[in-house]
Amino acid sequence: MRCVNANDVLPVDLLFAIQTYYQGGYLYIPKHNERRVTKQTAYKNELEKRNRRIYLMHTKLRECYQRITYRKTLLKMIFQMNLRKKYARISSAQDFALAAKTVCTGKGCGEFGET
Repeated sequence: MRCVNANDVLPVDLLFAIQTYYQGGYLYIPKHNERRVTKQTAYKNELEKRNRRIYLMHTKLRECYQRITYRKTLLKMIFQMNLRKKYARISSAQDFALAAKTVCTGKGCGEFGET
């Protein structure tokens, strides 16, 4: 790279326009490179399609997981509310656990029915 005086190379109008933005220092002007604008190859297109499919699959799975956790929490809340309503007269924790075991005998009933 060599230094050249801008007065010798640039037109006067362009020189004045540049001086309004930057004055009295060194200014690097990069070489115009045709290789920077590259065409996408078939491999790059395949990678882009694959990445797009992976991203869409990830977002769908995340949405599905959020729905499942929402439904799971909702069912758990409904179950707890039903237990509270049904056994509101129970006074001790042992009585409550005993009553919960009698109500929930199947699988998927939370901490009470699973063995």
